[in-house]
Amino acid sequence: METEIKIGFNDNVESSVYLLLAARARGEKAFIDFNGHILHSDTVSMESAFQEVFNCTKEEYYQKVKEWETEREKRENARKQRAESMITQWIEKGKYLIYPEKYEDWERCVVLEANDSLYYGTTLDYSLEVMQALEDGKPLEEVINIYNNQGHSSGSAGTTQRIVFSFSKKGPEFIETLLNEELSPELKEKIEKQKQENKTLEQLHLNQSDGSKRHM
Repeated sequence: METEIKIGFNDNVESSVYLLLAARARGEKAFIDFNGHILHSDTVSMESAFQEVFNCTKEEYYQKVKEWETEREKRENARKQRAESMITQWIEKGKYLIYPEKYEDWERCVVLEANDSLYYGTTLDYSLEVMQALEDGKPLEEVINIYNNQGHSSGSAGTTQRIVFSFSKKGPEFIETLLNEELSPELKEKIEKQKQENKTLEQLHLNQSDGSKRHM
């Protein structure tokens, strides 16, 4: 009777073959279901297993892995280099969309996000697109559509929401409309506090502008 050997999450083709060869050495008939490919202890070999699962030899498989790793490293380096080259542009673009009192925090945010090895500043691209749309006075529903079409992961979505909320002059209103029924009492309180802060800053700069005009 042929028995099934269960494999773990970290088992690969090689380790599966060794388990089957060990069963054969003990005189046992066993099989392993490797992602739908059935490998049998009485017929398995390392090469036959790789042919069955990957449709190539073991050597060809690891060559493909090496090429994939090289390509992945190139893409990673390109993303990193782009982020480094974009820092000044991200900072300056953001300064046109936020209150001057937040410039220093914005600069720190940009440097932090640009050096995040998961996104390398993609979250800044997303955030600035939303912030620009809000600054242009586009309806919130339209801005939310822009946000929804950015292709977010759960991580980039959360980071983008945080950046827009913290820096955009209309960030609280955006988050309030975006999350709507998902708002917790704590977040509602935070939104109202941010609205008041933005209102205070807006009034401050209006007064400064009026004062400048009177002295002209």
